[in-house]
Amino acid sequence: MPAVEMDFELIQDKPAGKNNSSSRGDIPLYKGVVQAQGNSYKLTNPELELYCDGYTKWILNISSKELVIVPNDATATDIVENPLGFLTSLNKGYEYPFRVFSGSRSGKQIWVVDLTPLNKRLAYKSISVGIEKNTYIPRMIKYLAKDGTSYIINITRFEKQNSVRPKEYFQFPASRLKGLEVNDMR
Repeated sequence: MPAVEMDFELIQDKPAGKNNSSSRGDIPLYKGVVQAQGNSYKLTNPELELYCDGYTKWILNISSKELVIVPNDATATDIVENPLGFLTSLNKGYEYPFRVFSGSRSGKQIWVVDLTPLNKRLAYKSISVGIEKNTYIPRMIKYLAKDGTSYIINITRFEKQNSVRPKEYFQFPASRLKGLEVNDMR
């Protein structure tokens, strides 16, 4: 695909027996949008904006009005560090089961694959990926942390974009720098 755009919601689910007084159950912590093409992407949600043109990454913390600029690590496979890199990295670094599970998500039939990371030092025990059966579009990603807390990313919209955006679209707009604390760590 030349480019994709997807809407997502992040849900945190704390295990039974933990202090669940602040647990929000299956209420989204936040919702956001990812637009990506090649090594470039833009992620926006109410708490942060992340721009990456493939070389430089701009991370804006909206509430603190702080912009951090760092070089992009194209090898990063964390979903926030590199959303599409995460999805394309799932073919290495994980143990795959011999079975997949069938389920549903938002009325769509999905295949769920549970993956166990080979690197046992990671902060999570497993990742489950839900892929729509008929289209092979990712619909759900679930991280199971070592403390039993799970983080679920529901992909509520995933669309192929036929038009390619200019490189500047994935760069933080210089016109928005006024009033921000900028930490350039390149």
